[in-house]
Amino acid sequence: MKIEQPKIQTLNQATFNDCIIDQDFYNKLIDENPTMDMDEECRVDSCHFKKIDFTKTKIDVKEFLDVIFENCDFTTMEFNEVNFHRCKFTNCKMSGANFYHCIMKNVEFDACLIRLSNFSNGKIELSRIQNSNLEESRFFQVELKKIEFKENDVTKGEFFETSLNGVDFSSSIIEGITVDLNSLKGIKVNSTQAIRLASLLGIEVVD
Repeated sequence: MKIEQPKIQTLNQATFNDCIIDQDFYNKLIDENPTMDMDEECRVDSCHFKKIDFTKTKIDVKEFLDVIFENCDFTTMEFNEVNFHRCKFTNCKMSGANFYHCIMKNVEFDACLIRLSNFSNGKIELSRIQNSNLEESRFFQVELKKIEFKENDVTKGEFFETSLNGVDFSSSIIEGITVDLNSLKGIKVNSTQAIRLASLLGIEVVD
C-alpha cells in the first residue's frame, strides 16, 4: 500500500522555545527540548522533530501536517481531536497516549512503543503501523480504512465497534485480544491465529 510521505524540503534550524515564542512551527528542524509551555493554539507544518521529549511541555496543536517525529517521547500525552496528515513517527515512545477523536491520514508508525494507548472515536486512513508494540491499546468506535498492520505486538488489544474487515494481522502477535463479533468479520489472520480466535466465538476445535 502506498502512503504519502511528509512533504518536507530544506528546513530551518530552530529551538522549540523560539518556535513557541514566535508562534511559528513552519519549515523547522527542531532537536532541542522545550523548557516552556505553549499558551496559544497553533498548527505544525513541514517540521522535523528529533529526540524531543514532548512530555516536558504543554502543547496546544490541532493539526500536524507534513511532520516527521524521530526518537521522540509522547508518553501519556493527550491529543484530543487532533488531525495528523502525512506524518511519520519513527522509534517514538507513546505509551498511554490518548488519541481520542483524532483523524490520521497517510500516517506511519515504525518501531514505536504505543502500548496502553487509546485511539477511540477516531479515524485512521491510508496508514501503516509496523514493528511496533500496541499491547493493551484500545480501539473503540474507530473507523479504519486502508490500514496496514505489519509485525506488531497487539497482545491484549481491545477492538469494539471497530470494523476489522480486510485488516491483515497475520504477521502480528494478537494473543489475548478482545474483539466483538461485528468487528471481527472479515479480519485476515493466519491459521494458528484463526484457531485461537475461534474461542472468542465459543467454537471448540477438535483434531
